[in-house]
Amino acid sequence: MNISIIGTGHVGLITGACLAERGHKVLCVDSDERKVKLLRSQKMPIYEPGLEPLVLRNMKAGRLKFGGSNADAVAFGKVVFICVPTPPTASGGADLSYIEAVSRDIARSLHEYRLVVEKSTVPVRTGGHVRSVIGKYAKKGADFDVASNPEFLREGSAIEDTLHPDRIVFGVETRRAEMVLRDVYKPFKAPIVVTDIKSAELIKHASNSFLALKISYANALAAVCERAGANVTEVVRGMGMDKRIGSSFLSAGIGYGGSCFPKDVAAFEAISRDLGFDFGLLREVMKINHDSRERFLKKVEEELWIVKGKIIGPDGNPMKDVKITFANKDNGTTRVMTTNKKGEFFQLGIDAGIYRVTVVDATGQQLWASKGIGVSYDFPEGTTELNLNFKDGVGSATGPSGPMKIDLGGKQTTPTNPDNSGGQQTMVPNPNLTPEQRTKVEEYQKKKELYAQVNAKYVAANDAEKAGQIDQAISLYKEAIAIDPSYWQVWRSLALTQLHAKQYPDSATSFGKTVELMNQDPKKDPVVLAATQHDYGIALINENKVPEAVEQYKAAVAGDPSHAAKYNFDLGVVLAGKSATTPEPLRSQMIKESNGAFDAAIAADPNFADAYYQKALNLLGEAKTVNGKMVAPPGTEDALNKYLELQPTGPNAESAKALLTEIGTKVKGTYTQKPK
Repeated sequence: MNISIIGTGHVGLITGACLAERGHKVLCVDSDERKVKLLRSQKMPIYEPGLEPLVLRNMKAGRLKFGGSNADAVAFGKVVFICVPTPPTASGGADLSYIEAVSRDIARSLHEYRLVVEKSTVPVRTGGHVRSVIGKYAKKGADFDVASNPEFLREGSAIEDTLHPDRIVFGVETRRAEMVLRDVYKPFKAPIVVTDIKSAELIKHASNSFLALKISYANALAAVCERAGANVTEVVRGMGMDKRIGSSFLSAGIGYGGSCFPKDVAAFEAISRDLGFDFGLLREVMKINHDSRERFLKKVEEELWIVKGKIIGPDGNPMKDVKITFANKDNGTTRVMTTNKKGEFFQLGIDAGIYRVTVVDATGQQLWASKGIGVSYDFPEGTTELNLNFKDGVGSATGPSGPMKIDLGGKQTTPTNPDNSGGQQTMVPNPNLTPEQRTKVEEYQKKKELYAQVNAKYVAANDAEKAGQIDQAISLYKEAIAIDPSYWQVWRSLALTQLHAKQYPDSATSFGKTVELMNQDPKKDPVVLAATQHDYGIALINENKVPEAVEQYKAAVAGDPSHAAKYNFDLGVVLAGKSATTPEPLRSQMIKESNGAFDAAIAADPNFADAYYQKALNLLGEAKTVNGKMVAPPGTEDALNKYLELQPTGPNAESAKALLTEIGTKVKGTYTQKPK
C-alpha cells in the first residue's frame, strides 16, 4: 500500500521506516528542508538505535523515499499519517497549530478517498477538529475519513516497539477506515483494539499518565522509606512481584523526564480541567516529580557543601565522551552546556554570593531552578572531561594544562561539622562578599525564613482543605498572609477556597489582591493569571458587579486566547444562571451580556455545540406567547438546529428537538450519524 508520513521527527521517521520494512511503499515529507536533505543524503536527523541501517536498507529497496510537499503526500498515499509536533503551551495543554496547518493542506489537496490518521499525541476531541478543518477547506463532496492511531514508543527501543507492539489501537468512525487500517497493519502480529476516535486519543494520554503515576508513587515511597530507615529498592522489588502491580516503571529516582511524560501528563491534566473535571491526582504526580528533583538537589548541596562551578553526573560515571563548554565567566557566573546523549545532567551556575541551581537536560533545556547561599569556586576555562567521586570528595579533570585534581568539598569542614564526621552540612556565606553582596545575602536569608513560615501554614491549609475543614483552611491561609502578604499564590488559594465556600464578597477581595500581585510579578504565567481573572469574574457576578466581571473575563481571554471559547462560554452560563434571581433592570443587562458571551464563544470555536444550545435557552427566556403559541426571538431556531447538527445524539438533543417543536418549527433533517 502507498502510505504518506507528514513529519519526520522521532515518531514520523520511525513509523515510516518500520512500515517500509513491512513491505509498504512510504513517502515521508517535512517542512524542514534541512531534515529532508539530510535523509536524502542518507544521514539521520535524530538518533535511535538501529534506525540508520533500517532507513538505508529500505531506501535502497525503493520502499522509502523523502521529500516533497504536503500536497505530494496526499497525492501519493491512500493513508496519510500526521506526525507533526504538539509542543506544550504555557498552560500545560498541547499546541495544535501544526495539526491544523497540515489538516488545511490535506483538505486543499483532496481529489480522491484518503484516510487521514492522527499519529501525533493529541488531546481528546482533536479528531473532530481535524475532520471539521478538512471539511471546511476541501472541495464539496470530498471523500475522506479521519482516524486515530496513537504511538507507544520508548526512546531507545522505538523500532522494536513499532515492529513488535504490545497492542495496536484504531480510533475510527467508519467500517471503511477500520478495514484500511487493518490492511496497513496486516504484516504486524499484535492484538488490535478498535474503538472510537475520542477513546483512542485518551488511551495514549491515559497510558503515559499512569506510567508517570507509578514513577511518582515510587519516588514518594522513597521519601517515606528514607524517613523510616527502609530500603526503597527492596520495597518496590517486593511490590513488583505482585502480578497485579508489576515491576515496570516502579523504580525510585529523580523523577520522570524525556520528551513525552512531562508534556503528556500536563496536557492530560489540562484536558481534564477543560472538560470540567478536576484531575487533582495528576497535579500531585507532577508535584511529586518536581519534589523528587528538589530533594536530590538538596542532597547534592548537603554532600558537596561548596557547589559553585561543579558539574554533577551519575555517581561513579567518568563522563567520558562528554563535551563540556565553559562560556566566558562575566559577572562571576559559570554556565555549562553538555552534549551528552546518555541522560540528564545538572548545571550549577553560581552568581557571586548567591547561587542559582539550574537543572538542564542534555540539550541545555532548563527544567527547574532554585536559589540559595553559595561560596566561591570555579573550574578553569577549557576543562573538557570530569571524573567525580562524591563518596571520597575528590575527582579529576582534563583541562587546558592537562590532568588536574578537583576537591569536591567532601573533605572540607563547616562550622556545624568541624571534624567532617558526616551528617548534614550547612552552606555558609562566602567570606569575601562585598558589603552590597552581604546585604543581599542577609535579605535573602530573612526572606527564606519568612517563606518557611508561610509555606508551613500554606501546606497545613491545603491539608485542611483536602480533609474538608474549609473554615480551618481559610484561617490558615489568612495566617500565612499575615506573616508575609507578598505571595500571590497564597492569596489565590484563599480566594478559590472562599469561592467554593460561596463566600463571594471575601473571595472577590482576595481575587482582587491576587490579580494585583500577579501583575507586579514579571515571572508570572499569563495563563495562570487568565484563569485567576476568570474565577475573579465568577465572584464578581455573584456580587452583582456585572461590568467589573465582564472586564475580568475580557482580560482573561486577552491573556489566554487559547481558552477564549471556554472563558466566554463560562461567562455566559454564570450570567444566565444569576439572572434568574436578579430583578430588573440588572436582569436584562445580565441577559444581554450573556448572549454576547455565547456569541463570542461561538466566534472563537464555531463547533462549540453547547454554546449554541445555551444561547437558544437564553433567547427562549425572552419568548412571548401570541394567540396561545410561543413566538421565539430571531436566532432561536438556528441555534437549536446548529446544536443538533453538531451533537445529533448529545445530552441535550432530545430537549432541543422538543423546543423546536414547541415553537412550531420543523426539525431540520434527522441528525443521525451514518457510516460512509
